[in-house]
Amino acid sequence: MSIRTTFTRGILTVAAVGILAASIQPAFADTVTTSGAKVWTNAPWNVLGVTDTAADNHSAYANYQQINKNTQAVTSDKRLEVGGAGSTAYTKSDYTNLIYSLQACRDVQLGPDNCSIWNWTYSA
Repeated sequence: MSIRTTFTRGILTVAAVGILAASIQPAFADTVTTSGAKVWTNAPWNVLGVTDTAADNHSAYANYQQINKNTQAVTSDKRLEVGGAGSTAYTKSDYTNLIYSLQACRDVQLGPDNCSIWNWTYSA
């Protein structure tokens, strides 16, 4: 095999890998965390997940809003709860009402809940 052939194959391989890497979407588009809670949504914004990340007897929850991609109407705040360290809950997949904003929180008994800032995700 000549040096020119080897060089050409190398360039084509690098280009192919670059194109493939650019076409792969990230698994999760938006993530917010606070002490003991992690909330995320996927790249098409149709599913939201919340994980309790601490073994501290405080459950985790997600506050979120959805937007109807046809009417642009935004829902009132919704809440998805999960309890138990390492446990995760998901919303049902919905391609019409997309995740519009999300917030990670930890339910602190006898005290104020610990919440992240709101993260605005989907832009119509």
